[in-house]
Amino acid sequence: LVVIPLRYGAGVKGKTVEALYNGIPVVTTDFGVEGLPGKTPFLTAQNSEDDFAKEVIRLYRAPGDELARLSGEEVKYIRDHFHFDNVKKELLGLLMPLTGNELKKELIVQES
Repeated sequence: LVVIPLRYGAGVKGKTVEALYNGIPVVTTDFGVEGLPGKTPFLTAQNSEDDFAKEVIRLYRAPGDELARLSGEEVKYIRDHFHFDNVKKELLGLLMPLTGNELKKELIVQES
């Protein structure tokens, strides 16, 4: 079980992605799931102290089959959204329409 009680932050949290990559159930806040693409039904953000503590205890006591299901969903999510081949395909999809000078101009603007 990975416990990520973030109270502030922005963007995708590496600690959350790393836990999901390893298929470890996560308890976190809205800040812990902020920036994650797609739907994450296996992650339920808990923002009150009581709800957060209850979720930690619930997952700690959860049966093995529930934890295995969550783990499988997390690994699939990472494969679908963060795997090198998927990121490469998405980047190429963004770059392909830009040809010649347009591509060069876009790359120069991003370097600035």
